[in-house]
Amino acid sequence: MRVRSLLLTLVLSLLVGKSLGASFTLDGITYVANADTAIIKGYDAIPENGELTLASTVSYGGKDYRVTMVQNSAFLSCTELKKLVVPSTIKYIREGAFENCVNMTQLVLSEGEERLDAAGDAFKNCGIEEVTIGRNLKEGIFCNSESLVTVKLAKNVTTIPSYAFSGCKKLSAINLENVKRIETCAFSNCTMLKVIDIANIERIGQFAFNGIGVEKIELPETLVDLQIHSFDSCKSLEQVSIKSKISEIPSGSFYECSSLKSVDFPLSVRKICHNAFRSCGSLTHVSWGNVEMIEYNAFEDAGLEELTLPVSLQEIKYDAFKGCLNLKKVDLTKTNILVLDGFYKCKSLEQVLLPQKLQRIINWCFKDCSALEKIELPSTVDQISYSSFSGMSKLKEIDFSKTKVHVIPDYCFSNCMSLRKVIFNVATDSIGKGAFEGCSALSELLNCSNIKIVYADAFKDTKLFDGATDKGPVMVGSAMYKYNGTIEDKEYIVPSGVTCLCDGVFANQKFQIIKMNEGLLYIGDGVFTNCTSLLSLTIPNTVQYVGSSSDCRSLSILSLEPSTSTLFLAELAGSNVKKFYMRRQTNNVDWMPNLQMLFVGKDVNTLKSNLSNSVKVETLELEDTCSTLDLSSLNLLTIKSMHLGRPITYSTTLPNGYDMNCFRELQDLTIGDDVSVIPANFVSGNQYFKEIEIPSNIKVLEQYALNNCSNLTSLKLHEGLEYIKNTSLALRNVNYIDSLVIPSTVKEIDGFGCIGIKCKALILKEGVGKIGHQAFYGLDTDSLTLPSTAKLDFQSFEFSKIKYLDASRYKGLFKSSFASCENLEKVIMPKEGMTVLSENEFWACRGLKNIELPNTIDSISHSVFGGTQIHEVHIPPSVRTIAARMFCTTNGTTLPYKPTIYIEGCRDSAPIILNETFQDGYGLALGKLDVSKNFYYDFSDKWANAPSILNVDSLVIRNIEEFTVKSPLQSHFVPSTAICLSHYLTSCDRWKPTSGKVLVLPGSQLPKNETTEMYTVNKLSYEQPSEGDVLFDGVNNMPFEIKPVFYKDNQEVTLKEVGDYDLSMKISGTSFDGIYPTGLKVTVSTVSGIDNITVDEHKSNCPIYNLNGQRVDESYKGIVIQKGKKRIAK
Repeated sequence: MRVRSLLLTLVLSLLVGKSLGASFTLDGITYVANADTAIIKGYDAIPENGELTLASTVSYGGKDYRVTMVQNSAFLSCTELKKLVVPSTIKYIREGAFENCVNMTQLVLSEGEERLDAAGDAFKNCGIEEVTIGRNLKEGIFCNSESLVTVKLAKNVTTIPSYAFSGCKKLSAINLENVKRIETCAFSNCTMLKVIDIANIERIGQFAFNGIGVEKIELPETLVDLQIHSFDSCKSLEQVSIKSKISEIPSGSFYECSSLKSVDFPLSVRKICHNAFRSCGSLTHVSWGNVEMIEYNAFEDAGLEELTLPVSLQEIKYDAFKGCLNLKKVDLTKTNILVLDGFYKCKSLEQVLLPQKLQRIINWCFKDCSALEKIELPSTVDQISYSSFSGMSKLKEIDFSKTKVHVIPDYCFSNCMSLRKVIFNVATDSIGKGAFEGCSALSELLNCSNIKIVYADAFKDTKLFDGATDKGPVMVGSAMYKYNGTIEDKEYIVPSGVTCLCDGVFANQKFQIIKMNEGLLYIGDGVFTNCTSLLSLTIPNTVQYVGSSSDCRSLSILSLEPSTSTLFLAELAGSNVKKFYMRRQTNNVDWMPNLQMLFVGKDVNTLKSNLSNSVKVETLELEDTCSTLDLSSLNLLTIKSMHLGRPITYSTTLPNGYDMNCFRELQDLTIGDDVSVIPANFVSGNQYFKEIEIPSNIKVLEQYALNNCSNLTSLKLHEGLEYIKNTSLALRNVNYIDSLVIPSTVKEIDGFGCIGIKCKALILKEGVGKIGHQAFYGLDTDSLTLPSTAKLDFQSFEFSKIKYLDASRYKGLFKSSFASCENLEKVIMPKEGMTVLSENEFWACRGLKNIELPNTIDSISHSVFGGTQIHEVHIPPSVRTIAARMFCTTNGTTLPYKPTIYIEGCRDSAPIILNETFQDGYGLALGKLDVSKNFYYDFSDKWANAPSILNVDSLVIRNIEEFTVKSPLQSHFVPSTAICLSHYLTSCDRWKPTSGKVLVLPGSQLPKNETTEMYTVNKLSYEQPSEGDVLFDGVNNMPFEIKPVFYKDNQEVTLKEVGDYDLSMKISGTSFDGIYPTGLKVTVSTVSGIDNITVDEHKSNCPIYNLNGQRVDESYKGIVIQKGKKRIAK
């Protein structure tokens, strides 16, 4: 197929006169033809005058081709080329096509409708000085063409693409009157471009004219899209006229236009964006129009001298006029500004007329306006801000009396060195940190009676209070600013009504106790510095801040009065606080290295103390409340006494990932009524507790709560406890607890919940629910009674030392719950509810010698009696299946005794299926197997290579039909002796005795086709009634003794009276000694002897036949033959 295709292609090529992709040269230019088009591949010669006009079509081989592309490097370094004309058919000029054509000074791109897709370096390093452009171009085509001077655009050229002439530093002339779109950086850094005509422009892209040399710009009405930084860094630009209806002046539009003198905004402009006229140092005139917002840094470092802002103005953002060093007057009275900002570092500003509706003055608004001597605040002002007026070094007076200002913020007037007088209003209540710091001339405060708080350094380096000489407190309003003189008394009472103790007010005083009144709001820094005799300190509940102090060396008791608000409490360095009454929320208190007692009030929600491990709190008291407290930041390992009055949480993991023993040193514990959970790891590993009482309000013991409390001798759990979580009571106690009572309210004991407990008595109250996996693993107690409500999980009491188990009331399943209980001697099984005996149920219960299984069990799982001393098991009639390895040793040796198994039931009982039940892999043998229901045994032989033999000393087959053995390898039972008490057997394969004979008692028989030899009783006779001897003969030389036994009304009797008797056979001298009923009834009518032997229809094991000799069952109606006699079955 491929050969045929190639031949067809060759034929078609010949038909058109040439092969596809053929190369040819015309007029010195090399082309490559392809279908209907041709590509300029290179050149052999250029016209002598150096002027080259590329052909739009060429002919070759009788066909015309349209020239559409100039290939890569086609004219690379063609120094002969001086002028180039590119026809409109050419769509693509590839990379480096005319690169290094250094003598080409003229380029004509002929007019056309399709865009010319020329690579950015197609004309790289050419000497082009003049370009005529007749169609739209791809971006970057003439980027960095440093020799380009003139550009002529055809009328159809409407878009200047991105970076088209960027970096053309000699470009000085270009006609743009027909251009509608100028894209990003189109003329960026064309520094010689001084005149542009953009009368029909619609869009000017980002940085489009960045850095050009233009002096005047008019933005026409057609302009609808002006992008950011469009005229950025036009340093020669002096005048801007905006006729466009644009709504905003974008960010950086005229940034660093340092010669710009004036700008008129049309009425359409609403917003002047950030940095729009930043660093326009010559800008002195602005016509504002309807401007509503001036964004941040919009006129930063501009040359503005005076501002009268319009009524439309609503907002001035931060630093809008920052650094306008020539600005002397600002009139904002006509504006609707509510929040003012923006005049930082206007160092020549002498007059400001504020808006009449002004409400708020923002941070640093007039900071460092060092020429401003006066500022009048409107009555509407209610808030001034951080450093709003700081550094106004000529400001002499500030009057708040007509305003609503109630807080003088931090550093608001700092370093106003000429400020002498401050008039507050009646609402002013606090003076912020450093508010008047450095106001060295300040000497007068008026209307300060309502001032409640004076913060740190508020009047630092001022002349205030220099003349105060009277001993006692010096007040600013209700704030105690300083204390003149020395306090001689050991106890000092702060005067009533004081709301603030200012910085250092009591420094170096010698009092031992200070009493502060309720109503105090603020305690400044250094208030107690060097109060070396101060012993105790109580902080009123109204205080919101306590500053730092140092060298309180005697301070040993610190108390916070109760409050729902948070207190900022700084470091009282050098103190010796040993008792801390934390009755309210506070911040870090990691400066109390000697703390011994911590009281936490109910209003504290979290400890932010972050106390280091070196802080050894010994007493922890948590006030009663129901809210949870996080103690994660507290070192819990040293606490010795605790009142747990509220729920707590803490980290229980050390950095290395191991669980933490939290209160392991605790020796004294009380628990409040609001606590319902003992948390995880609470006293895990504690060796001090001997007695623990869990009150009735505790509902949950979390994991590891009392884990490894090995010295406990008493543990009392009260009603109300509901959940005992994983290992929470894993005491592993050394000494016996007298009695451990699990309350009736306990719904669940998690896995491992109570492992390792030693107690003289364990009482599980009626009502106790789920007992989890190994919940009481290793329990050391003598007896256990299970309540009816309990639900045992897997191995719940494994490895316990229980001797006596009473499960008579229990109604659930065992799930290997008592495996490996080596001391277990007696078990009373449940009377109801138990349907399965789980795997390994009594595994390794070495003391267990007998067990009575309830008649509710449906199945028995594998290895249930492995490692026990049980010699005899009666399997109740309810059992349908028994799994493997019922008996086995725990060490892989042969069982040292031969178990006796009684499979109880009757022919009508459901059959029993045994799967490897009597195999253990080490030669298990049975002493006796007595089967009373249909019997199916599967040897499985999964791993066997040869048949298995199951030895049985004696096999008793009672009134059953089937004794079936399944084995792929013909494994079988081998009884030493066997006795058959059934006449319904269909098979006796794989269970023949070693003697080769089966004892078949009267009334019984082997299957009809069975050839096994039998011991049979042939004849019964009755002689010498006075002596009661009953003789019989024809027993085929039986190797044991057998004689009949008669019963009447279930009592053994001798035949001395007329009547009917039940016949049994007593066997002795063999492995299955015993009395076996035959199902026959003996009738004595005279004293001379036995008259008749008849079949008891209810007890007989004899087969029944119809008149055709077919075997039938007891439900058959009509004449039947049984025991050789005809009778009517009704």
